[in-house]
Amino acid sequence: MILSGVRANSAPGWSPARCSSCLSSVTNDLVSVAAAPSSTTRLSYQPGALPTVVVGDPSVAGGLTSVWTDDASSVRSALRYLAELGHRRVARVAGLERLAHTAIRDEAFLAEANRLGLAGELLRTDYTPHQGADVTRAALQSAEPPTAFIYDNDVMAVAGLTVAHELGLEVPTDVSMIAWDDSVLCEHTLPSLTALSHDVVAFGSHVARRLFALIDGAEPGAFLDSTPSLRVRGSTGRVLARG
Repeated sequence: MILSGVRANSAPGWSPARCSSCLSSVTNDLVSVAAAPSSTTRLSYQPGALPTVVVGDPSVAGGLTSVWTDDASSVRSALRYLAELGHRRVARVAGLERLAHTAIRDEAFLAEANRLGLAGELLRTDYTPHQGADVTRAALQSAEPPTAFIYDNDVMAVAGLTVAHELGLEVPTDVSMIAWDDSVLCEHTLPSLTALSHDVVAFGSHVARRLFALIDGAEPGAFLDSTPSLRVRGSTGRVLARG
């Protein structure tokens, strides 16, 4: 995602209703607009370009101001936690690989799994609960099913948990599950879902502050907001010997 400062009276087709669907941050003089990185990033280097904040890793920001979370460190910590519980086969239920944050998580997952001597598997989805359920079911019914899953979002984790129940598996006795992007959903499943958590409201506020700073003349920079941390709940546990 990219945020650009736009003068309300200079943007073609601008209207408060149109922009509020993106960010709900309209003032008399300024609108923050979510725009596609492929087009806006190029425009951001032109003379007189709009102040721009990239919501993403500095490696894909092209020198523009960026606000980011350290997803690679979060993936590594989740894998170390599962390894300490005795898990040796772990699947990452990942999103679209063309997206930068997905690619960063994928790379960190495979590298850390290799370092820890784990069998790490990437299961590709489009982030929807339907595909999350499908790949979970296929993995759990395979000859060598994973004993743990790390999902790229909360709704796929909930779908995966449902699949485990449908197959007669106990969570976490038979299989452990971790969700990314902690939410109220994760707190109200049975069992509740262990999740990688960070304050998304504070993150959004940080992005807005950086945008306003740019408008006021600040130099571009890369700003680490947070590293999502594990919030351990009932969906993860030690691997039990199977007799």
